[in-house]
Amino acid sequence: MTVAAREWWEKGQGQVGLRAAGSQEGCAEDGMGQRGGCLGHRERYSACRSRLESPSIGEAWLGAFAQSPEVLYTYHDDTILQYRHDLSIGEFGVPQTMEEARNKGQVEPPWVVDERGGEAGKKAVVAVVQTLQHRLHDASTPEQRSQDSGPVVCGRSVCTPRPRSGPRPPVASDIIGMGTWKLGGVTDRVIAFMVARVEGCWRESCENDLTLYPAEHWKQQGWDFADSMDPERQWDGFANVDIPDPVKGDPGYPRLQLENRIYCSRVFRKLHVEVGARQDGLHVMHIILYPRYEFDLPILAFDLVLVNGVVTLAIIDAVPVRADLALPGHYSAAMQMLQATFLDPPDSPGRTIPQWGANIFSEHCVCLRPSGPAELTGFVKYALALHKAHMLLADRLQPIRVTDAQGQARAAEVLDCHKRFTENNLSNLKTRRVLDVAFGTAWSDAYMRSVMFDFKPEYQPAFNDTSILQLFDYFEDNPAVLTEQEELRDLRSDLRVEEASEVVERAYSRDTMKRGLSSKKLEKAMLDLYTGDEAFRDSVRALLPGADELQYTGQLGGALLGMMEELGMGPEAANPNAHRAVS
Repeated sequence: MTVAAREWWEKGQGQVGLRAAGSQEGCAEDGMGQRGGCLGHRERYSACRSRLESPSIGEAWLGAFAQSPEVLYTYHDDTILQYRHDLSIGEFGVPQTMEEARNKGQVEPPWVVDERGGEAGKKAVVAVVQTLQHRLHDASTPEQRSQDSGPVVCGRSVCTPRPRSGPRPPVASDIIGMGTWKLGGVTDRVIAFMVARVEGCWRESCENDLTLYPAEHWKQQGWDFADSMDPERQWDGFANVDIPDPVKGDPGYPRLQLENRIYCSRVFRKLHVEVGARQDGLHVMHIILYPRYEFDLPILAFDLVLVNGVVTLAIIDAVPVRADLALPGHYSAAMQMLQATFLDPPDSPGRTIPQWGANIFSEHCVCLRPSGPAELTGFVKYALALHKAHMLLADRLQPIRVTDAQGQARAAEVLDCHKRFTENNLSNLKTRRVLDVAFGTAWSDAYMRSVMFDFKPEYQPAFNDTSILQLFDYFEDNPAVLTEQEELRDLRSDLRVEEASEVVERAYSRDTMKRGLSSKKLEKAMLDLYTGDEAFRDSVRALLPGADELQYTGQLGGALLGMMEELGMGPEAANPNAHRAVS
């Protein structure tokens, strides 16, 4: 964590709680020493609060990475270093124990480095990389891991548990990259790096519910891969292989190719990543994470635009789903903290946000034209870190409760904000012009309304939930859990028998203590005894043939209560006017 980020966090860590208090106590001074703002605006906090703003969720999420926000980016590379070290144990004969490593003067494994910290930790990480003769990326690329990122940190709140077999998800996504994309070998390496990380993070974070978006809503229309040289899909999506690029000045130049991947999950109705490459050097990346309409979660969106290898636009924002464009306190704090960690003050003025963007973006929107590799690297790290944090928060959320007027009002506000987001994006004339020239007006309008910025509250895609399969792995890895559950079940059974015996004892005592004893309670006690006490069950079977069949049909309780009444031990026997004799 940089000094600036740590100072900011130490001063502002109470901001979320103070904001909540400000909605009741007026305009109080916040954790940054300022007055007014969102603390003093009661109307901003008059909107209904959903689970997203619950301190038990938002503050726990923020606290998971507040002390080391850089881990939201570095965890990926750290996991790869660990995996490579694991491989080296079997392939290169690296000692398997710490004692052997120290005796031979070799470096400690990277997951131990964080205990050492400081310069020693940095040198240890470098030594590990040199020992294994691996480098993550060339030093000149913007996706290079910064050498001053500090010791390895890989917290459980960020990294997923190690799978039962095979590498962790970050390793898999690094190996796959954009290997299965048609434009994987065409698009700029910065876009390729970000797309691989984002798509890999989706597979990692939505391990149990990531589902391909229904094909009838995009693939069957040919929107998975669009080529301006074959707009009618006569080549079945293989025009990129069979049709050569046109020469400058010929019809069809510059050729534009678009490739899309669309997924959905429990929380997200659409996870969309689009990559575009135009023959004249224009490359674009467009990513939007649309939450389902019933979730109170910002719409995360970020774009990259490159011309001849130079990034001319880099923009990312968590678009608010509130009428006043306010973000929840904890989300706003997270964005400020991550910006302080990864982004230095820009060397050049930021890009001007058009009016359609000003209508939807938050106050923390980052929109710039990087002045060089360092500024671009900071943006890439910030974007991926915010994306990872966003996915961690989404995993904690439940749908808005619409059982009361407040929940219904909040759900309606979220829906209106989704509509606002799509309508304003549809007015982006620059995007529309590029598509119009390549594919025609009708095609581009349908594409933008159906793929890029759709708003259809009446339809939400289904998703596959495979989380139940984890139980098999969990119980296989933790057999003691089953034993503990059996013990717990036996204890509960014994407790029910003990409580039931006390109830029957009250009925048998025939004193005033059983005046408050109802027939329903006694009947339940008798059934609990029949189920849990073997001696009692045998006695009932001897006195009442067919007891098991009566239990199956739900009539055993009444039969047992009748027997108690005949013996003068039922609840009615506590009545002073009872005439039944006790045999």
